[in-house]
Amino acid sequence: MKKLLTLAVMVTALVLSSCKYDDDDIWNSVHGLEDRVAKLEELCKQMNTNISSLQTIVTALQNNDYVTGVTPVMQSGKEVGYTITFSKSNPITIFHGKDGQNGMDGTDGKDGTTPTIGVKQDVDGIYYWTLDGDWLTDERGDKIKAEGTDGKDGADGENGSDGTDGTNGKDGITPQFKIENDYWFISYDNGDTWTQVGKATGEDGKDGEDGVGGDSMFTGIDYKTSTDYVIFTLADGTQIKLPTWSAFEALQRLCNETNTNLSALQTIVTALQNNDYITSVDP
Repeated sequence: MKKLLTLAVMVTALVLSSCKYDDDDIWNSVHGLEDRVAKLEELCKQMNTNISSLQTIVTALQNNDYVTGVTPVMQSGKEVGYTITFSKSNPITIFHGKDGQNGMDGTDGKDGTTPTIGVKQDVDGIYYWTLDGDWLTDERGDKIKAEGTDGKDGADGENGSDGTDGTNGKDGITPQFKIENDYWFISYDNGDTWTQVGKATGEDGKDGEDGVGGDSMFTGIDYKTSTDYVIFTLADGTQIKLPTWSAFEALQRLCNETNTNLSALQTIVTALQNNDYITSVDP
């Protein structure tokens, strides 16, 4: 009986020891998921900031605005973007693009895809939004403007009655992105409706982590090559050149010199007509 009891105790101990479960892998996976979600949320936030900034750049171009300053944005000692200030428009912030991340460990998972938003000038001279290189269109299939439109002039009034006031111009539409259930969604009606456009996280690699897409809206901001222009380069190669304060000063100086010369020319013509003559010429 004693031997049987001893054997039972040994079997019980063996079963209990074999049932001990190591949950480190599960917690590591949970923490990894939380980290990827945080990165995606930050990416989405930066994308929406860049989209709004891009629309400000297009509007500044339309309104003959100019750049007054370009200041690097630093985080933890690392440059992550730029703050651009204008003469008339509000300041904007542009974040650098980031590469997508592959799955980790084992076989790499497929990258998450990030929608590439941009603008392109059509033959009518107006800038429209693009998505992954194609025109971004509404539910009617119409291209979506990235810049505002001028209001219509009011009609002339008949004798005795005032004409009607002109209509206000329409602002350009700003697309918005969000991430839901690991997918990108886009809205171009201020968030009233959303359209799914692609997967935000990559597929799992074998024993690997999800890939995370990267923001690739702006590929370059050149403010050092020329003191007259800041050149914004988009992912599809489109370049937008905005004049700087230096260029504006040069144009203003040229305008003043032209006006002075016109006035002097008029004086010369008047002197010729009045049989006037020159008494001296000084440098």
